[in-house]
Amino acid sequence: MNVEEKNLLTLNRMTSLDESTINNLLNDTLICLSIPENPSNNEWVTAKTTINLLARLYSRIYLQGNVKLTKELQILAKNIRSSLSINRATPNQHFDVLLAVGNESGQDLIAKQVIRFDSDGWIVRLTRNQPHFIKGHFYNPLAAAAVACFAANELFKILFSPFLNVTLADQFTLSLLNYSVNIEEIENDHLYHADVGEVWLAGAGAVGNGFLYGLSLMDTVNGMLNISDNREITESNLQRYILTKEEDIGKNKTEVAARALSIAKPFQKTIQDCIIEEVEDRKLDTLVCAVDTIETRKELQSLLPRLIINGWTRMDEFAVTKHEFDSEYRCLSCLYDKLPRKEKSEIDNLVEQIGFSHGEVLNMIRGNVGLTRDHIKRIAQYRNDNPEKLTPWIGRAIQSFYHEAICGGISLNTDTGEETVPLAHISALTGILLAIELIKEKMYRNSIKHKMQFHMLKTPNKYLLQPELKSPNSTCICSDEDYLSVYRNKWMKVTLK
Repeated sequence: MNVEEKNLLTLNRMTSLDESTINNLLNDTLICLSIPENPSNNEWVTAKTTINLLARLYSRIYLQGNVKLTKELQILAKNIRSSLSINRATPNQHFDVLLAVGNESGQDLIAKQVIRFDSDGWIVRLTRNQPHFIKGHFYNPLAAAAVACFAANELFKILFSPFLNVTLADQFTLSLLNYSVNIEEIENDHLYHADVGEVWLAGAGAVGNGFLYGLSLMDTVNGMLNISDNREITESNLQRYILTKEEDIGKNKTEVAARALSIAKPFQKTIQDCIIEEVEDRKLDTLVCAVDTIETRKELQSLLPRLIINGWTRMDEFAVTKHEFDSEYRCLSCLYDKLPRKEKSEIDNLVEQIGFSHGEVLNMIRGNVGLTRDHIKRIAQYRNDNPEKLTPWIGRAIQSFYHEAICGGISLNTDTGEETVPLAHISALTGILLAIELIKEKMYRNSIKHKMQFHMLKTPNKYLLQPELKSPNSTCICSDEDYLSVYRNKWMKVTLK
């Protein structure tokens, strides 16, 4: 399944719009990205990240600004999606939405909606249809990339506001250092270099890509970064994996991910196998968790890393959480215990999503049986879907269908129920914030206490930080004295330093 087909499938599930309407929105909406003639370092990072995200969803984009630099942006976009139509804007050209990086860009263009956005150190700011006053003095490439995600999100909200319950932003200012929306409370500084120590990244998917992308923007990163993932990149992954280009299809995810950073070491196996085979005494200091399932998260927590920084995307929201096992806050395991729905195995989820019996699913997996046209017809009937949309999976493994068609997007609440939509900027932003929290933890000692959560169809507010204390009656392993004793003995000398 290619990017266009994936976009159509998931947007149809989200909005119940027909393909013609979706195509009109993605293909015919006039979108322009305008950059300054002489962009600052922050503005250039913002511009590159923005075009990277736009190229994964929209089919027609215009560029304005420095001729040499917009040519670089055009090449980047075409490497991601060769079918993309991307051209230079002309003075006084009319657009539906203008994405303007900084104060000065896009002044000679006309647009129904104007989104201005940029960053200054840890501060990100976005305005819609009004003047923009931020002036960047401090360099911070991670914040510069993050504000591009917020701008892509605002564009998405504008285009799909007739079909989703969204709150459009007139303006917001947010510190990524302390998640304050009060400009008077914000401290600021440059961020050129990072020393992250020894880190394991579990999962090189969409969120893992965002994490590595963020770190790759730094001038220098010191330390050792081990990356584990045993899957290959499929064509539909290009929809949300910010590090990927068309030439990466078929390559192992860790191979592509490691390309982003000189300190990265790829392991083409699961994180569980890596810990058993590669980590001495299974003593894992810092784990960045970007895996797909609650089951795996719980298993990783039971191995008692000193620190876990975790990211998840769900519905129209995402969260970044930090877990030190011996603390007053929920560990990674009991964070998910409080969810109302019990975690199912992948096979249970497959059965639930496609309507086949457990036995049939198991036999197909064990026998490496590809989906037939009859299988597709049955799945479409069970899911009340158009079978023609699912034909690209004929001959493919049933697990590929599950991961790409069902798990490949993000659930959103709409008037018609819970559906899926491809939001590359949510995965990218989640990963970038994982990188930010890692750097803050290692260098600033003021990372989040426990959880930062954000609803992407709304606007940032003062309630982003939502720490969750352990329950007094918890039966989780983080309240078990035996586990706590092992953890303390394992890490006491480290924490005393």
